[in-house]
Amino acid sequence: MSTGLALVASIVCTGSLAAPVAYTNRADFEAAANALAGSSATQNFDSLVDGTVIASGTSEGGVFFVYDFGGVQIEVRQVTVAAAFDTPSPPNYAGTDDVGVLQDGDNFDLLFDTFVNAVGLSFTSADALIGNDIVLSANGLAVGLNPAAVQSVLADGANEYFLGIIDDALAFSTATITTVGGGFFLYAIDDIATATAPDADQDGVADIADNCLQRPNPGQTDSDNDAIGNACDADIAVPNDCLVNVQDLGILKNAFFSNPLSPNWNPDADFTGDNAINAPDLGIMRQSFFGTPGPSGLPNLCGGP
Repeated sequence: MSTGLALVASIVCTGSLAAPVAYTNRADFEAAANALAGSSATQNFDSLVDGTVIASGTSEGGVFFVYDFGGVQIEVRQVTVAAAFDTPSPPNYAGTDDVGVLQDGDNFDLLFDTFVNAVGLSFTSADALIGNDIVLSANGLAVGLNPAAVQSVLADGANEYFLGIIDDALAFSTATITTVGGGFFLYAIDDIATATAPDADQDGVADIADNCLQRPNPGQTDSDNDAIGNACDADIAVPNDCLVNVQDLGILKNAFFSNPLSPNWNPDADFTGDNAINAPDLGIMRQSFFGTPGPSGLPNLCGGP
């Protein structure tokens, strides 16, 4: 996928974190998304007028749609007009400006203007679908349509299905919808739901999994494996005593102006994670002096949860 949108696909970090979870039941997804205790939003297209075209690369309600349907465009449709399909949350749904719905082979990406920890959406089709005819992928996990998991039967006889993914630790900003291809079925989408877990430093790592709560550190580097990230762990004396003092300053001094190829390199003293121990690292040491490392959202020996 190639776009000019300055969005990061995902955040990668180290450590032991829960894996993303897939959902084919809307109620279960909503309960888990609510448990994130952060912000949430749903794009149900109901604020848009019938016939609104959502061109590839444009945003509606914080969701960017990126696709190439060979000249066909995503279009908002209203169930009250002729040739429209029913939807689980009337009056509007998203189809195309060609016959009103998407068809098998119409794959697209969703890009979000903020990092999210959850994404889910409804799919409707009057055709007989089989497993994995439609697949949602996000943050390294894919979940395929389960033909037995019909969420509702609509007035026009179409079935509603649901696909969702939640990662309560690592946020992401893209999701992909793919179909089996071949034009075997028609479908429509509605109710694109997103949710975000609390993330105080806005680094894409939820507070419950962030080893440095007050300083952005998307890499989550923790070279001494004490569950406190280097970005807020100036306690580098061995063994760690949960206090930043002259011992730690001495270790930093011995490693000053070093890099990973230097004989005096000490990864614990690289607080900024740039493979160089220099003035920015000294600045963090000064800010932490006579204090304790952290805070961290992970259990640790220096006052973590």
